[in-house]
Amino acid sequence: MSRGGPNGKRRIALASAVAAFVAAVSVGAGVATERGSDVFVLSGRAVDLDGLPVVGASVVADSAVVHTDRAGFFRVESSRPRAWLRTAHPAFLPRTRAADTATSTLVRLTPDDGATVSLTFGGDVMFGRRFLDPDEDGKVDDGQLRPGASASAHLEVLADVRGRLEDSDVTIVNLESPLVRDPVVLDDTGQEDRLGRFHPNKDLVFASSTQAAAALARAGVDIVGLGNNHMFDALDDGVAQTVDALEAAGFAAGEGHTGAGMSAEQAWVPAVTTRKGQSIAVLACTAVTGERGALSYVADDRHGGAAACDEYAIREHVARASVSNDLVVMMIHGGEEYIPEPTPEIRRLSEAARDAGAALVIDHHPHVVGGFDFDGSGLIAWTLGNLVFDQTVWPTFRSYVLTVNVRNGSIVSAYADPLLLNGYTPSGATGGLARAVAADAVARSVGPFTVDDATVFLDVAGRTQVELLSAPIVGSAERGSIYVSDGNSRLVHPVAVPGREVGRDLLGVGGFEDEETRAGRRLAALWAPSGQSELVTTDAAATGSLGARLARVAGNRADVVLTPLHRLPVDPGAELTLTGLARVPDAARATVALHWYRDTTGASEQKTETALSATDGEEWGRFLLDADVPPWAVAVGVYVRLSPPRLGSVHVDVDDLALIEWHDRCLGSCDYLRLRGHADISVVRDRLPGTSDRAPLDGPRLLGDK
Repeated sequence: MSRGGPNGKRRIALASAVAAFVAAVSVGAGVATERGSDVFVLSGRAVDLDGLPVVGASVVADSAVVHTDRAGFFRVESSRPRAWLRTAHPAFLPRTRAADTATSTLVRLTPDDGATVSLTFGGDVMFGRRFLDPDEDGKVDDGQLRPGASASAHLEVLADVRGRLEDSDVTIVNLESPLVRDPVVLDDTGQEDRLGRFHPNKDLVFASSTQAAAALARAGVDIVGLGNNHMFDALDDGVAQTVDALEAAGFAAGEGHTGAGMSAEQAWVPAVTTRKGQSIAVLACTAVTGERGALSYVADDRHGGAAACDEYAIREHVARASVSNDLVVMMIHGGEEYIPEPTPEIRRLSEAARDAGAALVIDHHPHVVGGFDFDGSGLIAWTLGNLVFDQTVWPTFRSYVLTVNVRNGSIVSAYADPLLLNGYTPSGATGGLARAVAADAVARSVGPFTVDDATVFLDVAGRTQVELLSAPIVGSAERGSIYVSDGNSRLVHPVAVPGREVGRDLLGVGGFEDEETRAGRRLAALWAPSGQSELVTTDAAATGSLGARLARVAGNRADVVLTPLHRLPVDPGAELTLTGLARVPDAARATVALHWYRDTTGASEQKTETALSATDGEEWGRFLLDADVPPWAVAVGVYVRLSPPRLGSVHVDVDDLALIEWHDRCLGSCDYLRLRGHADISVVRDRLPGTSDRAPLDGPRLLGDK
């Protein structure tokens, strides 16, 4: 755990409390828990990097503590079916990861020789705008953070991931908002509301409360990066208030923050901290500078702001920091929003930083998760997505927290744990959701990255074993048959072949499973509620544990509608297939539809719709709705609709919804294949040492099989 920095004393006290609690608990199979009406069992195994069992490690869930047995296995009780587990052993670095009662959890631990430093990175952080005004009606009395919200209220936003952030020697985030004493909500055009306090001609400005600084410190953050395109949103006074608030919260000058100041020289001052006898320097800058406008976002001889990224400055400051420090971290803010791949500029700047001596290059700004690049010595993370943010763009809800373990300047291991932002706040992701986030990141990465039990793992030592299966499959000559791989393997996608297309699910939460660690969440994350007539229940599950049920009775005046919380961005002209399982009685009048939008706000202008066919009794039927995105459309909405019956009552069950986007080639993780004719398809599964035995590797299954 961290020593020193704004959180050192609190972390030592926490460690002492845990140690005292462990001492009071029986060793081995002993369990201590505060029993409520429900008790759940989380099970798993702790292993080292070579897959060998870690014996006697403490595993903490809620307030229950057990120890791993001689084979590394554990079973611990929890008040929740999904929770964070903290696993610790004197010979290893601690690790906190999300666990689920539905599956066994593998915890892979990195040996600690006393000189191995762990660094954790979170994505973009902003506590303003919709946190203050969730429905954007101009009133702030219904926000999650009310006027005058305390540091404790801000800390609640980070409550679920706090343990994950604390569990490193150094934790670093990008604060993408100035901190001011009285933040206000500003729209894109409300110039009259800016009162000279905010950037006069910037399309979008943010402002968060100064209380956020103390919340970040209490959540386990040690260093805050300020090198981004929003740090100057509240002008010079905003930069000054931000720095003052951070330093008052314990983020000391020259140690706890970097990337902004009242001059370019100040903005480039690194944050330098020492852990386990090793000095770590962190630098931050923005490539989104606003220099083409009347008032740039970066510090110069006229005003303060962020440090400006350019190749010469990056090389100079990284090389200078490398001379006097054991490890250099460079944070670069830039790229294209909502695009996971780096732009040529960001690739050039990031590689320049690594070439100049930065062991870690951590990039921000796209607000979506991207891949990694490891060249054997330096690691680049192209985009970490959001940690705390109020965006409503669908891909921004997935994120991860990255931890890199460094020994004598060399990376010995790294892993990323998937998160879900639901209601703008982060929680740990488990199950299929976590696997999808991890698989997509790995598919976009260069280097020895693999999916290790629903996390991203950097296999520095090359321990991964690859299983390969080639299977002949056949598709219909007319429409094409759709195949899908299971969650533990991936399809090998060859160069584009006529009659063969690959696809990825844009929706990601169509199974309606509860896969968040945060307690008290509404089931079916990211689906819009529509009252008691739309339920998520075990009775409506075709696969997994949960499904969605739509119900109407005669006399109801309106249809009941099931739809995601927000519309999904799409590319004009793209080919899509909406598919899922439905159980539909004869009396039901139900449809599925895709609504097309010209903008991210406003009503739809067109829809593609089909009726759901009746199924036999309790049988489930597969539906398919193919559509081409209109050339003017930028977003799509998914809708399942049930009309009231003429007599009596009726209900329809739906499950396993997916919105598949088809391409000749895949960028990211593609689990779907549409085939016309015959083909031999290869399926690959990666296995790290210590991975539990699984069922034999199998080929892709034809969609429609339950």
